[in-house]
Amino acid sequence: MGAFVTALRDFIFRDLVFLFGGSIVLASLLYAFSSLETATSNTLILVLLAGVAYVLGWVIQDLFAILGMVIIKPYHSPANLYLRLNKALLGDDWETINQSSESLRDRKVRVYEKASQRSLTEIERFISLKQVAATISPSSLLASLILFIRYFATNCDCTIDLMAAIVLLVLSLLLVPLNRIKAAQQAQYIWRLSNLLTTASRRGPFE
Repeated sequence: MGAFVTALRDFIFRDLVFLFGGSIVLASLLYAFSSLETATSNTLILVLLAGVAYVLGWVIQDLFAILGMVIIKPYHSPANLYLRLNKALLGDDWETINQSSESLRDRKVRVYEKASQRSLTEIERFISLKQVAATISPSSLLASLILFIRYFATNCDCTIDLMAAIVLLVLSLLLVPLNRIKAAQQAQYIWRLSNLLTTASRRGPFE
């Protein structure tokens, strides 16, 4: 029962991330066309917009993953920059993931079959944080672009538009490396946990 509740909670959390990411872009579009107040004044329209925002957030994440801006899978071979950032954040050296003998995918299957609920919760935490960055980063980038276009196209003295666009751009750029770090930490955690489970099974119950 506890595992089911945890899985349901993670599922809802990821849906909310899609909803929030899509809402950032959708709200920027409505604001750019001066339709934000009109759209939010009707309950039915709000419900429809929530559905659109959810799909939009999901599409944006997958599209930018295809383009290579964000990563949605475990990142088993990060660049040196991300290794240094990982070292700075966790104080932990990177253990090279060698997939010549066994793929990370196969190790992930074994981990999910044999690991404790606590270990699986830790993996889900990496996945959730990775998804937050993978969805919010490109969504913020698109919203920033929309606000920049509105600011320069209208030639208005809207300082708040410019500031919001800059903040969203900075947020987007900051989340790109954090997305890769969390994807790398997920891969590293699965790799090390798999090694521990393999060692424990070889020792047997009486060793």
